[in-house]
Amino acid sequence: MKKTLFLLSHYGVRALNVTLWFAIALAGVIFLIHMTVVVSHPYSMDYGEGPLLDQSVRIHEGEAIYSPDLDTPPYTITNYPPLYIAILSLFNSADSASLLPGRLLSALSTLGTGYLIYRIILLAHEDKIAALVGGSLFLTFPYVIQWGAFMRIDNMALFISVAALYVILRWPDKKRSLWITAVLLTAAAYTRQSYLLAAPLASFVWLLFHNWKRAFTLTAITTVMVAALFGVFMIFTDGGFFVHIIQSNVNEFDWQTVTHYINQFNNDYMILTVIAGVFLLAGWKALPQWRLVGPYLIGALLSAITVGKIGSNVNYLLELVAAMSIALGLTFSWLRSENKTVLSWLNNEIVHNFATILILLLFLFQIRTTLSIDLTQKARDTASRTLDTFELEGFDKMIERQDGIVLVDEYMTMLPQNQQSIYIQPFEMTQVSLAGVWDQTPFLEEIGAHKFDQIIIHQFDYPVYLSRWTPEMIDTIMDNYAAVDEKANSIVFEPISEGGLPADEPLFCDAPSGWVTPTNGEFGAYWNTRHIFIYGANEHSTNPVYAVADGLLYRFESWEGAVTIQHDDPLNPGKKIWSFYGDMLHPWNGEEYILEEFVKGAEAVPVSQGDLLGYQGAHPGASDAPNRTHLHFALVPSSSDGSFMEDWMELDENAFAYFPNPGAFDRKMLLPIGDYLNIVPDSSGGAWIWKPYRCADEK
Repeated sequence: MKKTLFLLSHYGVRALNVTLWFAIALAGVIFLIHMTVVVSHPYSMDYGEGPLLDQSVRIHEGEAIYSPDLDTPPYTITNYPPLYIAILSLFNSADSASLLPGRLLSALSTLGTGYLIYRIILLAHEDKIAALVGGSLFLTFPYVIQWGAFMRIDNMALFISVAALYVILRWPDKKRSLWITAVLLTAAAYTRQSYLLAAPLASFVWLLFHNWKRAFTLTAITTVMVAALFGVFMIFTDGGFFVHIIQSNVNEFDWQTVTHYINQFNNDYMILTVIAGVFLLAGWKALPQWRLVGPYLIGALLSAITVGKIGSNVNYLLELVAAMSIALGLTFSWLRSENKTVLSWLNNEIVHNFATILILLLFLFQIRTTLSIDLTQKARDTASRTLDTFELEGFDKMIERQDGIVLVDEYMTMLPQNQQSIYIQPFEMTQVSLAGVWDQTPFLEEIGAHKFDQIIIHQFDYPVYLSRWTPEMIDTIMDNYAAVDEKANSIVFEPISEGGLPADEPLFCDAPSGWVTPTNGEFGAYWNTRHIFIYGANEHSTNPVYAVADGLLYRFESWEGAVTIQHDDPLNPGKKIWSFYGDMLHPWNGEEYILEEFVKGAEAVPVSQGDLLGYQGAHPGASDAPNRTHLHFALVPSSSDGSFMEDWMELDENAFAYFPNPGAFDRKMLLPIGDYLNIVPDSSGGAWIWKPYRCADEK
């Protein structure tokens, strides 16, 4: 029996080792493919790449990037210390700015961090398999795959800080190692200031157990270096360094984001979390390296909590992933070692083999989960960016042709790539505006004065103005600029010309249905799951609203500022369809802009295509600027007998017919407007997004 158990455990370990090598090789291939795709992509993969590229160009050209005055343009903020940016400035200039050097630096830093994790684990028991487990887990962790090659500061900062840990762990008693470690810790802090917590804490505690004098000496050297550099930067920037990296880092904190990532770790990375927890609680007895990695894990966890800052992303979690990967590798290394002084019963070969099989299985299950996320979610996210390359090339050429100032948010890198400086970083300035640090009034006046040739706003799965632009910025843009084009999920706005499009000229798109558009939409269209707000350029009661086709008009008693028309469905012969026209009323006093002949209670009033129904107004309770004139339009399927659906008719909680009422029915049942009017169709998927109001086949 004992021999059978031994053979099962022995060959079980060998079989799992083969599987482990395969998983590690697969992880390496996935990492290299993903890094190559990201590095070679010529356009933004992340909003934050744009400011860094612009800052590197400005340093190269001798311009200040830490101006103490936020009230004069350019309205930009340099949130981070200058080391990474200064390195990029060696490769970028006003005449030639590229994402490639920064992306390569980040990818090499990520690969270097994985190698250092391998070396740190190898120091424990010279167990190459355990070291590869820790290093490969880090490199393929979804957060690292997502962020590892972005032109962002985090990857280099992490590499430098982990290098400091390796030096002090490898040579704790050598005098020279103190100075090297202090330089590395300072360099990491001046790449990203938050790296002044976990690695310095870990280095101090590690040395404290070896020689307390050396621990305090390292702390003193590092503190003096950090403080001296801070003083130098404060002097040379007239205090602007403090304004940018401290005072302007005022983003609101959202605990829901922290909770989201906690739940994600519990669901997707539970095994890794449990092993890291066991290491933290019990490793101090078994492993001398715990004195370094334990405090590092705690410090990284505290630093990771700052992911709750509005606008934060997984880059705030990279340090925690590195710490957890080291903890897993060291735990595995200890388990595979012989002659354990702690939990000595594990020295029994059969027990040892089965325990090894267990942790191997746990690791393989965890790596399967992480690789699955890499191959689905993260690969899909990357692909969605790279698939827009053709449309982004169009953006690139469009910006290149502009002589004036262009404002861009998500694809801000195109500005320095086309010899233009960034005029405003909308997200950063929105945050300092909300915090009361910056007065946006002069910038709003510049928008109102049509100072900018184009404004390009990216559309997300949530209203973009929630974080990237203030509501006042969005309102001012919508009041003075028209949505004229759409590419790569971004809307191009250009100034409205004097007088704009004549109010009595709606858009005609030669639709297969034979229908016409109901009104003028020079300011663009605001979509949400098959219903649309069409924004005209003139005042309330001046933009006419027309019947899209022949039919019978109804105006129900409970509706204010709205009518509906029953038509024969041109795309589905034998069926009926209803066109809905809402928000034809004054936004404050309730005056209705529907023609007098269409009285309340009117039923089956014959109308012809192109007949005037009334004029655009605005819904009094609308959250999107109630003073902006528009028509709310939708196409509604009929009941089985052709009548207007009764459940949708009486909107008791919606007296002004702000139709459709999401609480009353599924909006996906509405009919696709683009199919009937031949305009640029809805792709909102439940979010509110802007679209240019133009014919679908118009280039």
